[in-house]
Amino acid sequence: MGHKDYLFQKRLALKLPLDSFRFDFRGNHETPGTWRQGALEEDLVDLEVVVEYLKSTYGYIVDLVVGHSRGSLVGIRWACTSQDETPAAAVWKAHFDKQGYYDWSVSVARKPVTVKIFPDDLETFTNWDSSIVWGEFPPSVDVLTIHGLSDTTVPP
Repeated sequence: MGHKDYLFQKRLALKLPLDSFRFDFRGNHETPGTWRQGALEEDLVDLEVVVEYLKSTYGYIVDLVVGHSRGSLVGIRWACTSQDETPAAAVWKAHFDKQGYYDWSVSVARKPVTVKIFPDDLETFTNWDSSIVWGEFPPSVDVLTIHGLSDTTVPP
């Protein structure tokens, strides 16, 4: 069972160049209620209530949701089902409307690269069915997550 200051969350929040609001799902750490293993729908409701509170009380637009383990599942579900348009999505949409594509500038192998992202490409990407992992992922296969060399939570 995790909580809002578990592992990296508090340190990450302090380093990000934006306001943050960390909270515990019901029944976790400082939040009252009953914790239940399968209560992902309740966790989603908790996140929706927090987002609505931040919007109505402070006028916030949620730019980023960070979660660990179960919290990442809930954050992904919220992102997929929320009617809120993030500022990043608004920027892409504005470029799509204006010029038909978005120029994405990134660094690859320490070299600057700019690629064009078209609406159809984004649609294809977001509609990729990744649910295959639930029923078809081989149980004999391990997955490795790689962290940066400056990661102090999971040292190299």
